[in-house]
Amino acid sequence: MKKNILLSFCLFCFTTIQAQVPTVQDCLGAIPVCQQIYSEDQSLSGNGNYQNEINTSISCTAGEISSTWYTFTVNNSGDFGFLITPNNINDDYDWALFNLTNAPCDAIGNDPSIVESCNAAGGGNCNGLTGATGATNETNQGGGCSNGNSPLNALIPVVQGNTYVLMVSNWSESPFGYELDFGLSGDIGIFDEIDPSLDEIEVDDICNISSFDIEFSEYIQCNSIDESNFQVDAPGGPFTLSLSANTCDAGGAYDRYFTLTIAPSINITGEYFLEFIGDGVSDALDLCGNPSLSTSQSFTVENALSVVVELGTDTTICEGESLLLDASGETLEYLWQDGSSSSSLMVTEAGNYAVTVTDLCNNTATDEINVSFILTPILNLDDQIVICNGDTQTLDVSNENATYLWQDGSTDPTFTITEAGVYAVTVTNECQSLTGEIEAFYTDPTVIELGEDQTLCPNDTVFYDLNSLGATYIWQDGSTNPSYTITATGNYSVTVTTPCDTLIDDVNITFIPPIELELGMDTYFCNGAVTLDATQSFDVEYIWQDRSTKSTFLVTEAGEYIALLYSDCETVSDTINLMECEQCEVFYPNIFSPNADGFNDAFRPMTDCVLNDYSLLVFDRWGAKIFESTNPSDAWDGRYRGSVATEGVYVWVAEFTVIENGVTRPVTNSGDLMLMR
Repeated sequence: MKKNILLSFCLFCFTTIQAQVPTVQDCLGAIPVCQQIYSEDQSLSGNGNYQNEINTSISCTAGEISSTWYTFTVNNSGDFGFLITPNNINDDYDWALFNLTNAPCDAIGNDPSIVESCNAAGGGNCNGLTGATGATNETNQGGGCSNGNSPLNALIPVVQGNTYVLMVSNWSESPFGYELDFGLSGDIGIFDEIDPSLDEIEVDDICNISSFDIEFSEYIQCNSIDESNFQVDAPGGPFTLSLSANTCDAGGAYDRYFTLTIAPSINITGEYFLEFIGDGVSDALDLCGNPSLSTSQSFTVENALSVVVELGTDTTICEGESLLLDASGETLEYLWQDGSSSSSLMVTEAGNYAVTVTDLCNNTATDEINVSFILTPILNLDDQIVICNGDTQTLDVSNENATYLWQDGSTDPTFTITEAGVYAVTVTNECQSLTGEIEAFYTDPTVIELGEDQTLCPNDTVFYDLNSLGATYIWQDGSTNPSYTITATGNYSVTVTTPCDTLIDDVNITFIPPIELELGMDTYFCNGAVTLDATQSFDVEYIWQDRSTKSTFLVTEAGEYIALLYSDCETVSDTINLMECEQCEVFYPNIFSPNADGFNDAFRPMTDCVLNDYSLLVFDRWGAKIFESTNPSDAWDGRYRGSVATEGVYVWVAEFTVIENGVTRPVTNSGDLMLMR
């Protein structure tokens, strides 16, 4: 990067640099405000190299028209003001102020929130002087001079440290120029009088440094700085340096962020210094010509750090305990054998454990450890043991790496019992000591007898209690109790194992079923013959009311029938009453003579049955209803509506229900009836 003459300015290096070189007619080339008054004897024409920077849909102006841009950073919060005086008082100038503290130049076209103030009033009395003077309270006034528009806006509140850009547009496109006066801004300090300084450096790789990212406290003119202003104090030189900046390299006038490339790279561990060397007059000038002062900043190379990880020697711990393996260190990454990446690992089971640690410079180190577990002693002694007379029993409590102490002081892992008594042992290893005892009994051989096969009555039970010292039991159904209760027919067997021998016995148990006798409910005898069945599935004796002894009885007439059944366990009887079959008969006369002679004077059904749900209707030959009744006792007396009915044939319909043999039967009858006098 070469020092050269300042022709234009470039604002905000973080903005994407296009191919065109920005001019003072572009936001990126805005003129830094370094004095109170700027006198432009002749207006510029055109819109610079960056077209359509102003979006007329969100701006009060008609866009850039022969524009010029200015930029400044505020030193003290307060009110900002300025006045534009056209050299030709009838010219119309528009303007807009944008806050670019946190936005690039290309945000002007799409972000209305960064517009601080705007004025496009013109025509009539609105031509001439314009600016932010405090003459009105308005902050945004559109084109024209109607509706109370004024070319003068309110003073603009600004904040310390914020950066702003002012666009001045020559709407009249007059060549006569203007005067721009910032004197109304008071003491907010928009003129930069502070020397810039080297703020911060960052290295690209702390393990192998090949470049530095350099940030100044403010923007530096590109033509006032190059790699000759820097010196690296570190081993491995001499170094070749090269300075670059995005904006400067694109043809811009100034930038705040620079990259210093160094060759060869620095990879020797240590703390070193990067020096900026300035003459205090013309080196590293800010936008207002203030020079940067010489300074230096330190940086560190860390790639030669040796990575050490130590998990310790192989170790043994007790079962149930845990061991924390800690490989922690500064700025390290960890990879254990199970894929986990924490700085430590909790061990709860035996095995080989390994970790690889990596530092920021990709140096690695690996260590491993074997962890084994000592098992807790196992001591399984029953509360008691039964031994057959004449036999012995050896107790074995062997455990790996354990010691033993029996009740008699012996120290073997085994002990042989030869007589009844209580025996105790203590088993000890590095982790635990266990003590147990067992009582030994001696017994004679046992006799097991389930007895003869049996036949039993319902509700009887058979109970066996075979309890014998030291014996175990397995019945045919897998149960293991010494006692067993039998309530159902079957073959039952048991295997009894004693300290002396194993015995097996079985028995057949038969239960006589209960007699189940049901001749049925009392009913009517209507079908000519009925067979009563008292048959059982097992042997019983049968006696009927007539002393017959078959299991069935053929009924041919109504009457009471009794069955009596005998078994070895019980006597059961049942009785059924078969009643005469009921048949309800109803008679209807087909002629009657209602002449009051006391004979056959009325028409109605004749029966001994009870008629329920009764209805009787009588119709003449033309279908007219002559008589109706729902009472079986009511009869038609041969009259219709109080008058004697005409002799002749009539039709009747009767409906009712009767109960026969306990069952309701519906009946519908109809017929002809002759009425005679």
